[in-house]
Amino acid sequence: MIVKLSNFGHSLSSRLKSREVFNELKSEILVAEKIVLDFDEIQILTMSFGTELFDSINQISNCEIEIINSNKFLNNVIGFCRKNLKQLAY
Repeated sequence: MIVKLSNFGHSLSSRLKSREVFNELKSEILVAEKIVLDFDEIQILTMSFGTELFDSINQISNCEIEIINSNKFLNNVIGFCRKNLKQLAY
């Protein structure tokens, strides 16, 4: 399953937006063995969005998550979010 995140906007910056994205993809995530998150054309990614998205995926699926088309800044945010799931959420 490939998710082109730019289909949801070029600025991914809130937990609410992340929840909207997750809810739209939830049925596909439930059956996916692998999710490829494509960050092509993404200009802004906040820790709020990233933490919510990765935490939501991890709550319902144990599938592999691959990141593609990400730059150094986005990789740093993504790495931080994946290491700190739930710790920042509360």
